Amino acid sequence: MVELTQNDCHISVSMEGEYIGSIHLYENPYHKRNLYIDLDFKRLDSAISAELFYKMARIKNRPFQAMVSSKDVSIVDFLTSGGFVLARRSFDVTASGDSYMGTNMTADLHHAHFGESKYDICCNIMYERYIKTHQAINPWTASLKDFLTKLPGEVIYEMQNGRIVNLAFVEENEIAYCYSYGEELFDRFASALLSLLFSRHDLIYFECDDCDWVFMKLRGMLGSHCEESFDTYIYKKSADAGN
Repeated sequence: MVELTQNDCHISVSMEGEYIGSIHLYENPYHKRNLYIDLDFKRLDSAISAELFYKMARIKNRPFQAMVSSKDVSIVDFLTSGGFVLARRSFDVTASGDSYMGTNMTADLHHAHFGESKYDICCNIMYERYIKTHQAINPWTASLKDFLTKLPGEVIYEMQNGRIVNLAFVEENEIAYCYSYGEELFDRFASALLSLLFSRHDLIYFECDDCDWVFMKLRGMLGSHCEESFDTYIYKKSADAGN
């Protein structure tokens, strides 16, 4: 039988009186629906994980979220055996200009910086996009003001018929946030954006979630690149699950 002892933000886990590990619980101040967990176990026994997370759900009665390396098969097995479901795969992409596989296309790129009116418009567009792409996993629970503090001071954008249809917030060689009104409008902008950044830097970097087609498109345009991947798992069973 699994025994749990709660101490502040930690849950100690014992099996038949023997301590086998602990789970650290914490909140993301911008995404407060889920409780994030970090595992610290002497050994991982997937046979106990269903009982463990069911009992944790009875204590907390909130969804749990865990982010692990895609290569860490032992933790993945422990989580999925306990009822966690894969919600998102994320990639840290680092690429050089030699890796670009797309067609060289140009676009009329504009630049705006913090304090300018077009920058503010781009901020609002990106805020709405960010909320939509994170809603199903762990919704944004903070304010627009909080979101603005996360944005770099430069945005590159494209306009068509008086409307901003593509944009990317960049900070040195990182594409931090990116938006497109539609896939049919994005290819030309993406090609011009990558060409511009590779003219500035030998390497570019971005984080890419598989639930965000914009960044997945950018990733697909870079054939040979170095990347790490991480998986987000969610446990949504209620305290009454299994009854």
